[in-house]
Amino acid sequence: CAAEYISMPFEEMCSIIKKTGGIVKALFGMTERFGKIYSEMKAEQNVMEFSDVEHMCFRLFRDYEDVRNEFKERYEEILMDEYQDSNRLQDELFKMISRGDNIFMVGDIKQSIYLFRSSDPTIFKEKSDIYIKEETAESRKIVLGKNFRSRGQVLESINDLFELIMTEDAGGVKYDEDHKLNTGDTTYEDKNKDYRSEC
Repeated sequence: CAAEYISMPFEEMCSIIKKTGGIVKALFGMTERFGKIYSEMKAEQNVMEFSDVEHMCFRLFRDYEDVRNEFKERYEEILMDEYQDSNRLQDELFKMISRGDNIFMVGDIKQSIYLFRSSDPTIFKEKSDIYIKEETAESRKIVLGKNFRSRGQVLESINDLFELIMTEDAGGVKYDEDHKLNTGDTTYEDKNKDYRSEC
């Protein structure tokens, strides 16, 4: 219940919200005016930002079925890397031009670092949660669980630490078998040395 997080009576909170209504309305107005002037300046100079292109592309595919279908037929496969750093708009764009069975996405939610650029790692997590690992599945998940860069002792130390600190509540990831780092190359392992940290 939300009531346990509110430190004032409900009526008092509603009163404060009503008093701030004028300020909020003014801020919305300023934001809309700024957006209009900024858009006009960009149009005058014939320049665009990346987000402008994204939104124009979205409107084009949304409003013109013939254009959308042309792109659906044009691409045999749609391959996306670093998918954990995509946003809802980008995800929607790819859905509109895919045939549903020709998208291949690669990503690792543990490497999501672009929230400040509006990336939304929950998109990747949603797909990862619903896709299954069966060969016959139309939407299939393939876990690339081997690390070929580090010694096994280093990976074991990382796993020990991340199992303690990486949870659904802290970071949105349950550090289970699908997320653990497993040794891929054991050819350079020195069995007589213990590189593992103590946790």
